[in-house]
Amino acid sequence: MNRLVPWLSVLAAGAVASCVSGVEPPQPTPLVTVAGGAFLFGSEQPCFNADEAIVTCQGNAYGMPQVFPTALVELPTFQIEAHEVTNFQYRHCVEVGPCAEPMATNTIGIDDYYGNPAYDRYPVVNVTFDMAATYCEFLGRRLPTEIEWERAAAGAATREGDKRRWAVPTFDMDINQCASRLFNINLKICNGRSSPVEVGISTDDRVLEGNQVIHDLSGNVSEWVDGYYRLDPTCKQKLPAACDCFACNVGDNQCKEDCYTQCPECANDPDCFGQCRDQFPPRGLPRCIAFAQTLGARDLVTAQGTERMVRGGNFQVDSRNTCRARTTDRFFHQALTVALPAYGFRCAADAP
Repeated sequence: MNRLVPWLSVLAAGAVASCVSGVEPPQPTPLVTVAGGAFLFGSEQPCFNADEAIVTCQGNAYGMPQVFPTALVELPTFQIEAHEVTNFQYRHCVEVGPCAEPMATNTIGIDDYYGNPAYDRYPVVNVTFDMAATYCEFLGRRLPTEIEWERAAAGAATREGDKRRWAVPTFDMDINQCASRLFNINLKICNGRSSPVEVGISTDDRVLEGNQVIHDLSGNVSEWVDGYYRLDPTCKQKLPAACDCFACNVGDNQCKEDCYTQCPECANDPDCFGQCRDQFPPRGLPRCIAFAQTLGARDLVTAQGTERMVRGGNFQVDSRNTCRARTTDRFFHQALTVALPAYGFRCAADAP
């Protein structure tokens, strides 16, 4: 059911309410137009945090993080806000009426955060998924899907090698090196901070879309996106448990052999996705059956579940969890009632 509120009506209602409450209506965050077209969602490359030893397919692939196939998605042109929603912007929605107060007024490292004018241009946090969605509806906007969020962060690419690993201006910038190279990104590993900063001030945490800039997709706060969490949304079909080579004990060679011989689905289906495809016959360590066709914009958006997705890194990312700042990372997912001091959001909209 579409419950979006027309922006002109909201603006008029907001103006009246602001006269009563004394709150000056903030300007809506500028929308950046993101060009549509085919986009490769997901990553088949395992990520290792800055303090982890890298495990390769040539070595002990059974110690690698699991990955799933990528999927080609045809996205229509859409719009996304240039920065995260601020305390001041969200507070106006509370004053007008539709939005609820954040679940807490402090954040990590800052006791007097929400409601303090000193932090008006800082991202609002401690809001649930539903609270974020309500704010976006108040503006006549919506939350971005995680496919749209990843397209904005990773760029327009139909091959994984062409995607940005981090939402930064250059491909050779590696967030895992933040401890030794002082990148201006609000991640703890980069600047040593443990609290949010003003939106849009980072000189490195930004990407260009056309001639416009989208800020803070790598750090500052992680962001709620539309859709329920599913571990393997790019899998068209799961494989039987006997096909799971990664469930074998490290020294159980018989199990490793059996996971191939007992997996006829992969022997007969060219769309069977296997991790480490160049190293293990017949086509890598079996994972699932991948989609062979190009998908629609919402085909991978899970419509039911118990947890919502959160994308992007946040100010708490240190050397132990740098993968969380990768543009394709899907680690963060939380129950509907969760509101955390490192989680915020930004809104999106269909292209006019």
